[in-house]
Amino acid sequence: MKILVIQTRRLGDVLMITPMLRAIARALPGAETHVCVEASSAAPVRGNPHASQVVIAESRVPVRLVGMLRRERYDVVIDGRGTPGSARLAFLTGAKMRVGCDRVWRRLFYTHRVPPSAGPRYSALGKLALLGPLGIESSDCRIELFPSDDDRREAERRWRSLGLPDRARVVAFSPVSRRRWKRWPAERFAEVCDRWAERAGVVFLPVFGPGEEPMVERVIARLRNRSIVANPGSPVSFGALAPLMARCAFYFGNDNGVRHAAIAAGIPTAAVFGPPNPESWTPPGSMRDFYAGGNCDIDTVLVGDVDGLLPRVIDL
Repeated sequence: MKILVIQTRRLGDVLMITPMLRAIARALPGAETHVCVEASSAAPVRGNPHASQVVIAESRVPVRLVGMLRRERYDVVIDGRGTPGSARLAFLTGAKMRVGCDRVWRRLFYTHRVPPSAGPRYSALGKLALLGPLGIESSDCRIELFPSDDDRREAERRWRSLGLPDRARVVAFSPVSRRRWKRWPAERFAEVCDRWAERAGVVFLPVFGPGEEPMVERVIARLRNRSIVANPGSPVSFGALAPLMARCAFYFGNDNGVRHAAIAAGIPTAAVFGPPNPESWTPPGSMRDFYAGGNCDIDTVLVGDVDGLLPRVIDL
């Protein structure tokens, strides 16, 4: 059986399909599973043993992409993104079985429709529900990354070059987001960092992607004590994120793709949420992943709300 999973857009969204890929591999060990992603968000599935091939969606030449997908003659296409555009792409593959969430402007493109959740649900569980028409049931929603040996060596070099202290004192710090409405104000991040450094003696290790350096620098510029930041100065590759953060005590930052990578790395997280519902982006029942805000304007989240997260993550 040849299966295509469509999950374009951002890094965090792509990470959410890793439980689906694992479930397919376990239930259908002979299946060949391809994943269609954008070039900017391919890193989470590169090296994943459950993905036979990564197909890059070139948004500027959709005709070429459709032609390439049709030539693959997929038996099943699963639309993990669930937008009108991705639903149309699923239809254009020509696959006889096309699975997606039963929503307006999408359902006509699918042969098998999965009812949406009645309430908030962790995104990875929503992806797993799309496997129902294939007779696959799984509640194992652990997201995972598969760093290469090169990724691990990069993480080791970065850690050593910064002369970081014992892991119990290092916090993976990511005050970044490409979307303004998901960015907590820099001055509030600075205030919380200063307080946590004074109370717990922690050092902050900024982790960020290309072009996100100014967001980190704005926080550093507002610190009372800038020595509490071990600034690498340049982005770490996405592949090296998990092994680098696995050396840290916990994650602190915005609701972003780095937070999901921290969850995959197995460290506790403390995140600031704006409009998104935290239940949709936090593993259900987790006693290691904490947040302030959610379902609100991020500018309304106060320093005190976030400062109160420290006792919850520091003792884990």
